[in-house]
Amino acid sequence: MLRYADEAAGLTYAARFRSEGDVILAEAELDSLLDIHCHWLAAPVLPAPQMSDEILDWHGTWLREFHRQATPWSHGIRMRESRSGRSGHEHPPVAAIPSRGATRSGMVRHL
Repeated sequence: MLRYADEAAGLTYAARFRSEGDVILAEAELDSLLDIHCHWLAAPVLPAPQMSDEILDWHGTWLREFHRQATPWSHGIRMRESRSGRSGHEHPPVAAIPSRGATRSGMVRHL
């Protein structure tokens, strides 16, 4: 766990990481001594390898489940939403970051 505090503002931020099999779970917590209104608090961000040109993820529809798509790296967030509130074959919460030049072999990072 990483913990940061701003004593003057009365704020404490904690980031927790744990692994469950091949998955890294990340969560964040913000505590305040005063009443505050927090508009947005996201999970901590993990760095990605710099030797990659694209992010691979999968999407699908009724007959094209697990259709691979490659997205070039760009500034900002890479977000996948599930409007139904659950993951499934049509929008699995998985991404792969292949090393530059990898086809069927090479180093791949999964998120």
